[in-house]
Parts: sequence; structure tokens; C-alpha cells
Amino acid sequence: MKMFMGLGGGETCRVCAKRVYFAEQVKSFNEYYHKTCFRCVSCNRTLTPGQNSEHENEPYCKRCYTGSFGPHGFRGGSTGGLMGVTLDHYTQPKSNPKRDVPGERQTRVSAPKFAAQPERKLKQSTVKVDDTKIQKNKSSFRSSVHNSTTKQSSVYTSNISIQKGGTALLIIDPQVDFHDGGSLAVPGADEDAERIKSLIESSFFFPEGRQIREIYVTLDSHMKYHIAHSQFWIDPDSTNTHPEPFTAISTDDIEQNKWVATRKEHREWAKTYVKSLKDEGNFELIIWPDHCLIGTPGHCVQPDILGALHQWEAKTGKTVQYILKGTNSKTEHYSAIKAEVVVPEDKETTGVNHTFVNELKQHDRILICGQALSHCLNYTTRDLVDNWGDKSLSSLIVLEDATSPVKGFEEAGEKFIEDMRKKGLQIMVHDQSEIWKED
Repeated sequence: MKMFMGLGGGETCRVCAKRVYFAEQVKSFNEYYHKTCFRCVSCNRTLTPGQNSEHENEPYCKRCYTGSFGPHGFRGGSTGGLMGVTLDHYTQPKSNPKRDVPGERQTRVSAPKFAAQPERKLKQSTVKVDDTKIQKNKSSFRSSVHNSTTKQSSVYTSNISIQKGGTALLIIDPQVDFHDGGSLAVPGADEDAERIKSLIESSFFFPEGRQIREIYVTLDSHMKYHIAHSQFWIDPDSTNTHPEPFTAISTDDIEQNKWVATRKEHREWAKTYVKSLKDEGNFELIIWPDHCLIGTPGHCVQPDILGALHQWEAKTGKTVQYILKGTNSKTEHYSAIKAEVVVPEDKETTGVNHTFVNELKQHDRILICGQALSHCLNYTTRDLVDNWGDKSLSSLIVLEDATSPVKGFEEAGEKFIEDMRKKGLQIMVHDQSEIWKED
């Protein structure tokens, strides 16, 4: 209920019952809040006016509202949710012990933990949550994923429908920084881009059963402060000496204190990380030139490929689905499926992205290309193989003339192709007749 204060005016915050002055107020659905009090009643996320939803006169974030009250199959969320999200995260809001009581959800919430608690007690009103309905919705969505010929994409956040079956194209990291003139240019990447462009453009003339139904593009996405960039590491005997690009950091270097994490709170993790790379048989840590920094031109899709993607969207009325990887600065993320080392406190982003894998498994064939053969395409494909389940590995097709290795890692690329052939994957070139000929 609104209350008008004397001596200066102001509304009453619906959450903490304290006065809200104009400069700090948020208004939503005719209720007033402090900015710090305006949070989702389910997950406690800070809300932005106009971007929230309301149910029974209570504020919800879009994700929680949709999970509890929205239509079946909706996959709301932020871009960050592309990596490692689970079905349950979308179909039911997270429990918050400070707000929830068994069988009920409180519609008034306590003040944020960093704010002083109000002296006066608010009368608590409750609204019953129909858990049966939520479980039914979850079951219905799971059924639609496995049984429908079309479904809403689980990785694209605007609920674009995808067609089950058919051919999908998976392009790994086709970004400016990996092409000629980029900070980490891969020799041959420009020629690869021409072939990828040609494949997309020519696919419109394939028989209907062989046309590219969906396109997935992964994007390497880093900050300047990243464990594989110079700024993360420093010589402890110097105040401003960072490793040069292409420096290898070994477990011996760590044990001898040759390099330590620049930020003191990351030093123990840095030791654990380098040791984990060795223990798991991964690449030794290499300091790469700063690349694919979010917000820079190098993060963008290479222009020739981008033009072909836009043409495909215009002709099909569909949307290319972009999957970001590498946003956690404490681990490398060569694979679009899983980070090199899973960060314990961020398993959602760095653990196995089952959502993405399951979506790819909906298709009959996956054409795989992009950069680089030795690293990101290599490990993305290996992780797909490890998580492909009972589905035939022959449905995975690597286009070996549309990908190239990082200079100095040619042997790793050759070994990858050899390993995949042995496992039963198909190795083709972009214009091979088997790509477009119907069985």
C-alpha cells in the first residue's frame, strides 16, 4: 500500500518499508522500491524496470516468471546462459531459503543482506505455488525436445524454432583475430573462410533433404585479463614484467616461482590450473597474444563468412545461433563443449554444455569446420564424441579443407584427423558430392 510521507514527500518501499526518495526510487506496476530492494522474489536477482515480469503483484525476472508461469518450452535467459545451462535451471526458479517456505512462496522479501534490516515488521502475504503444474510443464517440455519435428532452440535466447533432423553446420570460432591481419592469425584461415562461404551459398541449391537447416557458430570470447594472456601472469621479482606471447608456462615454472598470477587471490588457482593441464594430458599452458577480446573488431565474425550467414538468414527466415565460450578468465576454453579445466565455482559455464550437445544431437548430420584444426575445432569435436552417446559417430562430418592448424601445431591437427577417422567420423572436403547427394 502506498504511504505518503510528510516533510519532503517520498513513497514507501514495498520491500523494506522505508522512505524512497525520487533519486533512488524504482517504480514497477504502480509499486515503489529502492533500487537495491527491487529484486526477483524467486532468485533474488536485481531487476531492471521494464525488463521484469509481475505475477500476483510480485516482481519476477523474465527467467523465473517464464519457468513458473510462462508457456511450455520457453528458454529465457542471458547470453551467458548459453554455456552449460541445464533444463531445470529454466523450467523452475532457483530456491531461495531467505524467501521461500515449504509449499509457499513469500511475496514480501527481506532487505538485501548489505542493507540495514527495517525495524518494523511487514505483514507477510503468501501465494501458493502449484508444484504439480511446474512438474507437468517440465515433463511436457522434455517430451517436446525428443518427439517434435520442430522445437524452440535451447541455446538461442529469443526462442527461435529449429527443425529436428536434417543437416546442421557447426562453424568453430570464425573470427577476425584468427584470420589474416588478426592478432592470432591461423595460416590458411582466409582460404578456409572462402570455402565455408561457398558451402553456405551453394547449399541453397542442394536437394531439400540436404540443405543446411541450422547453423551454429561458436565465438571465442575473452577479456584482456585471462589465464592464457600475458596480463594474468607476472614475474614475482618485477613489478611490471609479464610473459611474452607464445611463452609456455610449465609446472616446473610454477614450482620454481618463475611466474605467478598477477592478482594475489588467483595464485593458488594458477598453480592448480597448470598442474591440472598436465595431469589431464591437455596442452601445456601457452600465453597467446590477446585475442577475441569482447567488444573489439577481432571478436567479430570474418566478413566473408558473416555475409554468407546473413544471406542464409535472409533466405531461410531462420537465425544463426551463436555460442560464446571463454568468458571465464580462470580457464582456457578451446572446446565449445567444456573448458580445459572446470572452475569449481563456475561449473555452469565451464562444465560440459549438455544443452548444446543435446541440441546438436537432434540433427541427422553435423558438418564441422572453422578454426583451428589443432585447438578449438579439435577439442570441440573430441568432446562431442565423448558425449555423443548411442548416436552414430558417422553423423559427425569434419570438413578438413575448411579448417587449418595454428602454426607450430600442425602435428596436433594431423593426429586429430587420424583419431577421428579411427572413431568412425566422416572426413570430407567442403564440395564433396556426398555432402549434397541424397542417399
